[in-house]
Amino acid sequence: MLLRHRTTPSATTRTSNVRHHITRRPSPWGYPEHKVPLPGSRRGESQNDLFALVRAGEQTVAITIEGKVDEPFDQPLGRWLKEASAGKRERLNFMCDLLGLKLPLSDDIRYQLIHRTASAVIEAKRFKTDAAAMVVHSFSPTRRWFEDYAAFAALFGLEAEPDQLHSIEAAHTPRLYLGWASGQFHQSSPLPVQSAF
Repeated sequence: MLLRHRTTPSATTRTSNVRHHITRRPSPWGYPEHKVPLPGSRRGESQNDLFALVRAGEQTVAITIEGKVDEPFDQPLGRWLKEASAGKRERLNFMCDLLGLKLPLSDDIRYQLIHRTASAVIEAKRFKTDAAAMVVHSFSPTRRWFEDYAAFAALFGLEAEPDQLHSIEAAHTPRLYLGWASGQFHQSSPLPVQSAF
């Protein structure tokens, strides 16, 4: 998985193409199907395909990774909110406050991207990391559903690009990143992970 770093157009930090290897050391802090509790329901957890704590230079980053091939990012927000319970609305309000997003959001935004990104921030706060990141790892040769990811990234003022890691320059503590990484099915061994956190 290879990501190049880009900042938002309004970022105070300058755009950088510098790449830094994430230190790959044996560590227990990589968990598949990692569940992060969300308010509003006993079944309101966000189950992430993979959660990891990694080192990037001098920083520690909490990363949630969503693996995709041809399946969509679950329901669009308009359908998810249809006849929504008070618990669902409480959950959405909590996550939007956490991410600095203002309601109402477009009905076409995919709910899954909201709660996967919120999971990264929640766990970053829990483990007191320097940054949080939500990365879509796509194995689709046609980059299927990239437009849904791009629409979500646009909520933060980003112009998403494949295989780019974008820094969201806002009042986020910790710093937040979004990325789309391309993969291939025939890969049978772990790839070097590069980024520019």
